[in-house]
Amino acid sequence: MVPPADQPGINTVNFRRPPVGPMQSSVESSILKQAPGGRPKLPADGGGDVVIRTELPGVDLVFTREAENQLFDTIRAENQARPGAQRVTFPERGQVTRDKYAGRNFKKDHVIPVEPSFVMHRRLYFENVNADRYGWEIGNLQPALSFGHFCYDVVALPYHTWTRPLQHWDSSAGKCLPGDNTPLQCYREPFSVTGLAAQTGAVFLGFAAFP
Repeated sequence: MVPPADQPGINTVNFRRPPVGPMQSSVESSILKQAPGGRPKLPADGGGDVVIRTELPGVDLVFTREAENQLFDTIRAENQARPGAQRVTFPERGQVTRDKYAGRNFKKDHVIPVEPSFVMHRRLYFENVNADRYGWEIGNLQPALSFGHFCYDVVALPYHTWTRPLQHWDSSAGKCLPGDNTPLQCYREPFSVTGLAAQTGAVFLGFAAFP
């Protein structure tokens, strides 16, 4: 319900659209021409405040590195080229502090111990990776399977020892943590000439010692 206009305490306000100027009435007047070299050409009448680039800038303009003072001078020069333009002013930059730079002062005893995410250990010659590390088992047959794996490691101990004869330490870096959801895999023996020679010598030595 619209209250009557003569009711006290109610004022009637009429809104009118502002008059449209010659620059706003024409859409084509907002499109500015661009001079060669990438910099826009300002209109002669000075009515437009928005600079619209209609062409891609050149390589010399894209890769031009200007200091802040040079940028301010460029803006002033472009503003002076437009008749009737107001003066461009930039805020003054005050001094941040009057204290001298003291430099970085790091304490010598400021040491933070970092715990590594891996463990260094001796080489493991009797490790069943699937059962010991990742927890795989096949029920009642697992003890027999683990015993067979242990017997194989005993027989192949010379081969495993001389596979990497100069490496006495190993680490858990790159391995999954115990208990992780790791698929059951078949780990092959790496081929080693030194390990094969040590295994062959151990076999001949065993036959010679126990004919």
